[in-house]
Amino acid sequence: MNLRNAAIIMKKDIDEMIKTRYVLMTLIMVPLVFSIVLPVSLTQGIGSTSNNTTVEDLAKMGLIPVEGMTPAQQLFGFLINNMMFLFFIIPLAAPSVIGSYSIVGEKLNKSLEPLLATPVEDGDIMAGKVLASVVPSVAATILAFALFVVVVNVQASSLLGSLFLPGPAWLIAVLLVSPALCFLSTILTLILSSRMNDIRSVQQISAMLVMPIMGIFVLSMTGVNLSSPLFMLSLFAIVAAIDGALFKAAKKLFQREEILTKWK
Repeated sequence: MNLRNAAIIMKKDIDEMIKTRYVLMTLIMVPLVFSIVLPVSLTQGIGSTSNNTTVEDLAKMGLIPVEGMTPAQQLFGFLINNMMFLFFIIPLAAPSVIGSYSIVGEKLNKSLEPLLATPVEDGDIMAGKVLASVVPSVAATILAFALFVVVVNVQASSLLGSLFLPGPAWLIAVLLVSPALCFLSTILTLILSSRMNDIRSVQQISAMLVMPIMGIFVLSMTGVNLSSPLFMLSLFAIVAAIDGALFKAAKKLFQREEILTKWK
């Protein structure tokens, strides 16, 4: 694979993405909601009820009191840690939006054929398309997390008198699991785009990837500890294995003859 050719294709697609308002707004608004709106709303709610939070309230949520922590501190930590799973929505949703416009949009605009007429190898084209979705999505996730850390620590400092983030599980989630999920969403979008010509349909089917994450989030809110480093590493291993299988399937589909004859 020629990384220079892949980088040129990635830059071209990102330049086109920036011109698409819907894609750009998705990359900006979704991270802002998760990094600012949700944590501020959450901490304000905890602050207004912190004096009334009791051990009995924690028990109802399946939480065991931790020595050295007040009920309010433990509730804060529990709710903030569980937001970890909501951060997986960004690397799942953003690539489906970017990839569908990049790939299906070029199919509809008949702009793939000129690209295929160049001497660039199939692998370089595929790599460029994948990077055009993965790089902005991962960057948006990391930037959102950095902003989230600042917001949460400011809130925690005023509410609890101490800093809170980041912990090992968070770092594994953001630096390993999120990019793996991003790659998964991108490859699935690529495969769907090889069989579909409607951008919205590709996005809707890709959005189904969010459902298992939401299921994990709901389960974690019952008191089950799923925000541990071990669980995050296990989740990363599972997603990475799925990525490998889907990548092999995508490579078989992303060939000049396949695109020219069937990507109509």
